Amino acid sequence: MSSNDDILSYLQMSFEDIYALDRQLDVRDFLVQPEVRDSIPGHVKGLPEQFFVSENDEGMELALFIEPEIISGLEADDPRRSLHVGNLENFWIAAEGVSHFIFLVWRAQLGRPVTHLELELQAEVDKFVRGWTLLVEQGASMDEAASALHRVLFKRYELRNDLPEEQWQMYHAASKAAERFCYRLGQEFSRRHELDAMRRRVRDYYRLGLSEKMRAA
Repeated sequence: MSSNDDILSYLQMSFEDIYALDRQLDVRDFLVQPEVRDSIPGHVKGLPEQFFVSENDEGMELALFIEPEIISGLEADDPRRSLHVGNLENFWIAAEGVSHFIFLVWRAQLGRPVTHLELELQAEVDKFVRGWTLLVEQGASMDEAASALHRVLFKRYELRNDLPEEQWQMYHAASKAAERFCYRLGQEFSRRHELDAMRRRVRDYYRLGLSEKMRAA
């Protein structure tokens, strides 16, 4: 492991703390470089992040690709010191990959299945929640941070033009469900500045099934 991977360890520890999870596997052990990514069936060049899952008779194989420039960019402009518009996209790309990894591993340990829609829905919530808590830790007010992140994450997102219709609908559904839930978080907790209460709410949400999450949103 190189020091350039430390941001991934930080993100993993952050999510595990927010959701009260015990670490089962280290995400850095599953990070692959571009040449390995290119050999994995189903890879798509041009994507800054891809999470690969393969099941066989012996169990499950996992691999996470995050563009090396994303990680080096985060080390050079460290969001742990200051999260801002210049490093926010890279932060969210890395957070999404780590979110996918942690959630799938946690569900597998419980023996519970997970769908692609749920992975994407939880990742959108995770990106908002971690960005929000990090900005508050850095001195921002809860209401201003929630409003700004909600606007950037959910109102300005764009999907690839070449996505098949079924995938486009899935990503859109995940984004809209996450948007509704995160909006409610901001409305309920930001004015009262109850960061601990907000963490309890998202911890409960994390443990819901997909249908319950869609209704909660």
